[in-house]
Amino acid sequence: MSKIKVFEGGHLVQELTIEEALELIKQRFFEGQSVIIDGVYVDASDIEKVKEKLSKAKEGISFFPLIGGGKF
Repeated sequence: MSKIKVFEGGHLVQELTIEEALELIKQRFFEGQSVIIDGVYVDASDIEKVKEKLSKAKEGISFFPLIGGGKF
């Protein structure tokens, strides 16, 4: 099983399974952050798209503040 690299401030902070990374993305989204997968913004409210992008991730994920918070 491949691991997804999680970066914060340009530094590798952890490596997670796809399922663990998906849970972290959900948590961060509701905390008002958005996700970057392999350098590309992905709409975290579209879970199926996030899963697809995670399954193909090569570089890893990072987060940035989402304007307006994580409300739908």
